[in-house]
Amino acid sequence: MKVNKKVFELSSLKKYRQSERKLWLIPLVCLIFIAALVGKIALAELIENPDIATVFGIVMFLFLQTLILSVIPFFIGKIIIKTHIKTTILNCTITNMHDFDYYREKLTGLSPATISILTDLDIEQKKDVAASVLQYENLGLLTETADNTYRVTDKYYRCNDLNESDRYLIKHLEKGDFDWENDTNWKNLVMEEAVSEGYVKKKGIQNKGDSKKGCLVPLAVFLGWFLWVGSAMQRLNDFGAILDTAPENMSLAEQVNFLSQNNLWLGIIEIILLFVYMMFMVAFVLSATRVGAIIKKNAKPIKRTEYGNYMAECIYGMKNFIHDYSNLSEADKHYVVLWEDYLVYAVVLEENMQIVNEISRTRRKYL
Repeated sequence: MKVNKKVFELSSLKKYRQSERKLWLIPLVCLIFIAALVGKIALAELIENPDIATVFGIVMFLFLQTLILSVIPFFIGKIIIKTHIKTTILNCTITNMHDFDYYREKLTGLSPATISILTDLDIEQKKDVAASVLQYENLGLLTETADNTYRVTDKYYRCNDLNESDRYLIKHLEKGDFDWENDTNWKNLVMEEAVSEGYVKKKGIQNKGDSKKGCLVPLAVFLGWFLWVGSAMQRLNDFGAILDTAPENMSLAEQVNFLSQNNLWLGIIEIILLFVYMMFMVAFVLSATRVGAIIKKNAKPIKRTEYGNYMAECIYGMKNFIHDYSNLSEADKHYVVLWEDYLVYAVVLEENMQIVNEISRTRRKYL
């Protein structure tokens, strides 16, 4: 039975998909560059032989030169970005346990950082701290002074249900020595709490069989290449023999007519496909080290528990609810009085980056 999955659409995933689409600028830039180099020669050829064969020859020349120049950088970028997308989707994927698209109840007991962990198994300090600060201010535990510093309130000292990570963050926000870029101590506390509360658990020993299967893919690709080349050798030799019979110093139109009369287009197409296949393998080899580093970097030492997956599905429904049925993406931090925790959720789920940027600007100005 196939298990349905849901994937959090986060900014990191959207960024990689945008980058993947931008890869098509590589052949476009190469085409413009080649056209600029040979434009005068091509125009002169067209003026001398103004017919369809000349136009077709120019188009084919530009196509083949663009292909030769752009195929390796295009495939390298494609392989690297696809690896990023694949590993990011893996971390953002949850099992569909209850099959609901929207969830409106408050996520009681979940801190902003824990919500972030459950979405993609990672802590993104900038937005998670911004959401936490917003939550502390909403609860009346922390206030921002006129000089952009933070002060704890009397309510903070009476509050007994704060996690250690919350007390650490509030304490250092008040002292003004919190590392806003990367506070390892705070991140470790949050991660330990997520484990102890049963939302995630540390992974065991990795299954070696998966890595063996991954190694079989490039081997199959290389084997397919050699089998194809072996079966095509006679056809390629025949193709070369026919080309050797072509007169020297033919015009572009004459070359096109020669290829058409001898029915050589299938041979040309096969050579182009073999070239693209080979360039893909070269790009794969050149990017292999980078791909391995990406996989290693994005591999998380934790995974969701069954309870964590249930809560992650609630978070998924909350994100959809905020996106489709509210205008929280446009609200500033003062709207927390009206929206309470829902504005906090909007921040941590990347539905409102305005507040993150506002808090970040305030910190930079103060520092």
